[in-house]
Amino acid sequence: MFNYGYLTLFAVMLHNLIGLVFGYFSAKIIFSQKDKIRATTFEVGVENSGLAVTIAFKYISPEAAIPGAIFSVWHNISGAILA
Repeated sequence: MFNYGYLTLFAVMLHNLIGLVFGYFSAKIIFSQKDKIRATTFEVGVENSGLAVTIAFKYISPEAAIPGAIFSVWHNISGAILA
């Protein structure tokens, strides 16, 4: 039987990777300074997961807040690795 925990973790990691890649390449097109490119990469890649958790918990269900909670932990790990 398929475990949805792994699927959720994969989706969170993929979402973060897409955000980081999009942030990097869009900043590379717009800016020439390395520090601005790095700052934009982190800003786009580390979305507001706390807001996602709060909205999901309040308006949908506690289970709907799980991906946002996982993302809250994961983006700290991926951001530290990338930094």
